[in-house]
Amino acid sequence: MTEESHSILTLYRRLLALRRDCLALSIGDFGLLNGEDEIFAYERRHDSERLIVALNLGNGRADFGCRIGRAVAGCSCLLSTTRRWSKGTRSGYGRTRV
Repeated sequence: MTEESHSILTLYRRLLALRRDCLALSIGDFGLLNGEDEIFAYERRHDSERLIVALNLGNGRADFGCRIGRAVAGCSCLLSTTRRWSKGTRSGYGRTRV
């Protein structure tokens, strides 16, 4: 049986694997970030691990500007539902497309 790479089942499997691999997502501290428009964003931290989750709840593309210093600069994408942001894609300073 082959797994369709863009199926909802595949997305949930990847999300569960990410949660299993990153302690910050399962037991880390939680903090809301200032999202713009239809962006819901939060941060999870555990020890030196820091993850920012930005969800675009709108229908179109959106830019996420994070005003917490270097938090977005040089980060790598761990999971995305768009083809433009595959795993390992690096963000620019201060703004990230979600």
